[in-house]
Amino acid sequence: MEAQALVINLLRTYTQEEIEEETKIPQATISKLKRGKAKDIRLSYFRALEALRDKIEAREKRKARAQQDGQQSQQTAAAA
Repeated sequence: MEAQALVINLLRTYTQEEIEEETKIPQATISKLKRGKAKDIRLSYFRALEALRDKIEAREKRKARAQQDGQQSQQTAAAA
């Protein structure tokens, strides 16, 4: 079930083709996971999905930090 949730969350950011490119998981398996039809998943696939999720989260944190830094710079410049 957790693999299904990972795939569904990743599909908010990536297409099935992009997930396949990043994780080397065949699109047929990604589709089965999405529908909840995969009975079990190779550990390497699960780890690849987790790694891709972590990559997305790290990118979002960097983006948020950069926006926050930009806002602080603007406030500092406006106050000066």
